[in-house]
Amino acid sequence: MKRKNIAVCTAVILTLSLLAGCGKNAETNSGAAAGASGTEAAQEDSSVGEAVIPEENTLPIVEPGSLELTYAGVDNWYTPASYSQNLEVWQEVEKRTGIKINWEVMPSDQYNAAMQTRIAAGSNLPDILAVPPLWNGDVVKYAEDGVILPLKDLIEKNAPNIMNMFEKYPIIRKVLTAPDGEIYNLAEVFIEGNEVAPKSLIIRKDWLDKLNLEIPETIDDWYTVMKAFKEQDPNGNGTADEIPFTLNDGAAYNYLASGFGLTAGVGEFYADDAGKVQYLYSSPEYKELITFLHKLYSEGLIDPQYSTNGDEAKVDAMISKDIVGISVHFAGVDERWNKLVPGAEYVLVKPPVGPDGEQPKLVKRAPTGMQFALSKDCKDPAAAIRWIDYIWASDEGVILTHFGIEGKTFDYDENGRPKFTDWVTNNPEGLDAFSALRSLGAFPSLFDNQTKEFMSQSMTPGTLKACEELMPCIIEDFPNMLATADEADRLLFLQADMKTYTKEMIQKFIMGTESLDKYDAFLNQLDAMGLDEVLEIKQAQYDRYKQS
Repeated sequence: MKRKNIAVCTAVILTLSLLAGCGKNAETNSGAAAGASGTEAAQEDSSVGEAVIPEENTLPIVEPGSLELTYAGVDNWYTPASYSQNLEVWQEVEKRTGIKINWEVMPSDQYNAAMQTRIAAGSNLPDILAVPPLWNGDVVKYAEDGVILPLKDLIEKNAPNIMNMFEKYPIIRKVLTAPDGEIYNLAEVFIEGNEVAPKSLIIRKDWLDKLNLEIPETIDDWYTVMKAFKEQDPNGNGTADEIPFTLNDGAAYNYLASGFGLTAGVGEFYADDAGKVQYLYSSPEYKELITFLHKLYSEGLIDPQYSTNGDEAKVDAMISKDIVGISVHFAGVDERWNKLVPGAEYVLVKPPVGPDGEQPKLVKRAPTGMQFALSKDCKDPAAAIRWIDYIWASDEGVILTHFGIEGKTFDYDENGRPKFTDWVTNNPEGLDAFSALRSLGAFPSLFDNQTKEFMSQSMTPGTLKACEELMPCIIEDFPNMLATADEADRLLFLQADMKTYTKEMIQKFIMGTESLDKYDAFLNQLDAMGLDEVLEIKQAQYDRYKQS
């Protein structure tokens, strides 16, 4: 089904591949917009949150200057340009929608504690928020507690573009639907982006070339390369300051797991070939991985501060010192790192082959990511959902929030497709494409919707070729399933201490402060903490997901 995309601020018909044919936002019935003729008409037919969508949806959503909404979440991934600085892309969003956003943003490693404390206080919440903990939000728990609002009716009545997205990609609705059938959150969408930009190991090929080494294949090859990076001064400064392997999060070392017969990048739960949910740390292969990581750590081949590198800026700072040989990230970040170090050639590569030389398996990023919701204190839920509908799900909004400003960061080609300008692909300040866009507020940390068209243009031909070579390795991730309220309560009770204990013990095993002889005792303690019950719940969720 195709529909016209009409907005008062543009006469261009857009055809972005992810959301082709989606409609535009309707005028809202926002009380804050009282006085606008379209709004008054809507209010005659429905109350706040139940506006009737006109046949032709128009912008602005509200009378400009009449409504301000607060957004709380993670700040810009390009740290020099905070959203609180009123960045150019978001100025344009305000012009088109009429809604001003007040930003309450902070680094990702600070957000969970800050927002969970604020939620516990129970008052003066932001209108729109990233649901903590990031990437695994307690959505059903907060819904049961009345902290966040149900969205299903709001979406059906006010968000035609989101409805079209659900129709085109049913898995999005499936992942976002709670066990009670309600929808309480929206999320980043990576379905098309995953076809272009996988996450894997990234290595300094220029260092390999200097040391006459090939790109490593087996786990032994990876060890040999790390050892050479440590001992043979590939940065040429005469000092043994190289860090062969650093991480941008505390578990990225799992991308070496394929060398031991597991899936590279695997999470703590996975389903085996028979559909039975398994716990990663209980597998004998994982103990082999931990033994290998301990060896790397004891020989100084892993960054000693790896467990505290949760903020991307910390890894970027290390990269810029020309001391890092290997890390883990998404395709395209290699290009940013090459800009940080003149002459560097970071390349995305396959994870290690299996123990018998079999092709490695590499986990695909989940179809959705960071979760977002409307809080109980949202001033105008109908206006808020229409704003999200525009920036996250409409053709025009996705182009604006990702491709940026027409005439500066992109132009339309003869087929009406957005194409990046030289300002992005050959930035005068030497920024990679991702950073250039983010310096203006595009490619955002909120309501990201990565299309294949966008991601393909954001990377160099060399990176795209590396991605193509990785695609045969990729398998589906264990689904991120919303729990029932009872399941959420039980998992919270069981896993709170279990997660802390597991993280601490894995770090101790790697760092050598706990002997690997005690690994079986570690597993026994997990059993005593209720691992079997956790697996039962995860199995029920997985079975429910497969049957839905």
